[in-house]
Amino acid sequence: GLPHAPEDVIAVPPELAAAFSPPELDSSSLSALRARIKSGVRAWIASSYVLAQAVTHALRASGRAVPADVAVAGLHGGTRVAVPGGIHPTSYETDDESLGAAAVHLLDHRVLRAIPAPATLLLPGRLVPGETT
Repeated sequence: GLPHAPEDVIAVPPELAAAFSPPELDSSSLSALRARIKSGVRAWIASSYVLAQAVTHALRASGRAVPADVAVAGLHGGTRVAVPGGIHPTSYETDDESLGAAAVHLLDHRVLRAIPAPATLLLPGRLVPGETT
């Protein structure tokens, strides 16, 4: 029920978003993150589990307590990329095969112009509790 606030969305460079291990956030992303927290944002949802690890690491390195000061969650990847001794963000897991099948189905329907873009796709998933919420 929260309203969408575009100013609370931080775009990260594609190479950071595609990383398989937690990258260091660039100065632009860090500045935006700090500014939004200063304005009152107290929870972040990263587009991937690895980015959630990077955000958590950056926040902790800057003196913020996660999850006491700021909560962080990520999507899709928590059980596959968990590194022993690393940060384990709370995440929401979706089955890879279901995700792939749904993507192919949507693409096929778009090619046939049976559904206009953008579309909403709901898939079952499970919450994987971590140490960041």
